[in-house]
Amino acid sequence: MKILIPVIILALSIYKVLTSFLLDEKYGVLFDIKINIWLYRGIWIIAGVSFAYNLFKIYKDKKQFGI
Repeated sequence: MKILIPVIILALSIYKVLTSFLLDEKYGVLFDIKINIWLYRGIWIIAGVSFAYNLFKIYKDKKQFGI
């Protein structure tokens, strides 16, 4: 469970950013509010990077303790 949620959010953030570029969206919808597409992409990129870093820390800790 400790690894599952970050993996899901990382995959979701990659999906959201890629589809926003591929579909050439003009605005993003977050919590039922239309926002600037670059702000929308930025929010998802920040979420993806933070959860990727979280996964990296989990992997590093397991490797350090030999688990």
